[in-house]
Amino acid sequence: MTTQLKESILGEYESTKQLNGEFCKKVEMLLIDILKDSGINYHSIDSRLKEESSLATKVENADGKYNSLSDITDISGLRIVTYFSEDVDKVASIIQGEFSVDEENSVDKRLKLDPDRFGYLSLHYVVTLSEERTKFAEYKRFKELKVEIQIRSILQHAWAEIEHDLGYKNKNAVPNVVRRDFSRLASILELADEEFIRIRQNLENYNEDIQLKMGTTNENILIDKITMQVILEKPDNLIQIVDKEIGLIVGTNIVKEISEEGLNVHIERLKFLGFNTLDEMLNSLEQHKNEIINFTKVWLSGNEVDYVPQAISLFYLGYVVLAEKEDIEILNEYIDGYLNNDKRDKKELIEKIIKTYKDVK
Repeated sequence: MTTQLKESILGEYESTKQLNGEFCKKVEMLLIDILKDSGINYHSIDSRLKEESSLATKVENADGKYNSLSDITDISGLRIVTYFSEDVDKVASIIQGEFSVDEENSVDKRLKLDPDRFGYLSLHYVVTLSEERTKFAEYKRFKELKVEIQIRSILQHAWAEIEHDLGYKNKNAVPNVVRRDFSRLASILELADEEFIRIRQNLENYNEDIQLKMGTTNENILIDKITMQVILEKPDNLIQIVDKEIGLIVGTNIVKEISEEGLNVHIERLKFLGFNTLDEMLNSLEQHKNEIINFTKVWLSGNEVDYVPQAISLFYLGYVVLAEKEDIEILNEYIDGYLNNDKRDKKELIEKIIKTYKDVK
């Protein structure tokens, strides 16, 4: 390649650098919106504009392949990392529907993976904005620009990053002494990818089974994240009924959604209290319902409360059940484990819990 041609391409790059950078970010935000609407969870979407030094090296090593900047398809680049390998194809299908794909320069490198190849390769697309999208003013100026989109699973990404860090992207450069180790590790990661998919499917099946089973009984249904979510979504469940009573006491509304963190804390508390099944928890809630409501009247008396969170009844169930036992050691352990945010003196708090229970009993 002549120096003149190289300088011409680098000059084009410099003059369009800002536009390509804006295009890269625009496509990144577009993909974030598209994947959000599709309901596909992903680990990350990252964009980058090719560095001038990297471009110069690419042009120098191209043996006259490039005559202008437009011949180079990876000036703008994005990488989408999914949690599951099967989602790579789902994302690919969305990209095919939302962009104009340059089939000649796009490649599913997974199909070129040798049977004994120890590494993972991404699915690569070179795309431009669709004709329909470039009719909108905000996209019109990006009409001719291309972007390379790489899609891989998080385990494929981990492999590629470590492989790159070790400096052995080419299998022929790997010393024989570690080549077998590379191959074995790649097999493990491939199996792990498949196992994660199987686990996800099992969780979906379990969710469906729980939905059906809870339509008739709560017997022998273990307390976990899925079973708690299902019962909280059931209309007029006992938890909701007691929650509403507590809401009436303080004159405010119940928060309809409980956070994942909040749900996990409730589950830990219930397990601490000795409840392993939904029946055990609900029977205790039914048994102590009036005590919980009366306990709350006294406990929250004089306090300004903006809202009461969903499943607040389970929180006060813990107080009532432990106060009923009057076991100071267990109350101490409970407070240490699950009431770290309560800044009151622990001894004073325990005395108040027991006294309040006795007053309403």
